[in-house]
Amino acid sequence: MINQDLLKERLVEEWLSLVDRNNGNTMTAMATQSPVLRDKLLNEIIRDSAMTADVQSRLAPLLNLETGKQRFTRILEVRKKYLSVRSEGLSLTSQAEHRDTDNFLSGKFLPVTEAYHQDLESLLAFQKQLIDDTHTRIRTSSRVTELLMVLFVVLGVSLGAVTAWYITRILPDR
Repeated sequence: MINQDLLKERLVEEWLSLVDRNNGNTMTAMATQSPVLRDKLLNEIIRDSAMTADVQSRLAPLLNLETGKQRFTRILEVRKKYLSVRSEGLSLTSQAEHRDTDNFLSGKFLPVTEAYHQDLESLLAFQKQLIDDTHTRIRTSSRVTELLMVLFVVLGVSLGAVTAWYITRILPDR
């Protein structure tokens, strides 16, 4: 179970990293006037988006708790909006209308990006909490097991001492 929680955490961290990189590439692609740089960035955006879709497809079946599923669904809704706004911004700036890029970035793109990032951070925090809870349960179980082992050792030594005493009391009488 802990391995699955760790895998989910790693996948969410990978997703977050891809989104951060994609955001930077998108803003740079919107702001640049160099066609060569823009094409390179657009290819990176396409590649990162495909990698993000792959991470999502690997993460979705691993989410068992309703809270995790709800957060994942919320992220997918925000991602849909993010992709729409990103496409709109890239389309606007591809038509050489760079004068409105700052307004678009600050008014539309950044708020959606922030919401997307916050939702991913929330899912990551949830996964980390699950890992911490599992660790606490494992540690508690370990302590209980250690106490039981000590108790059984003490009980065994006591039983051995009582048996030895009993045997020494019976043997001299015979």
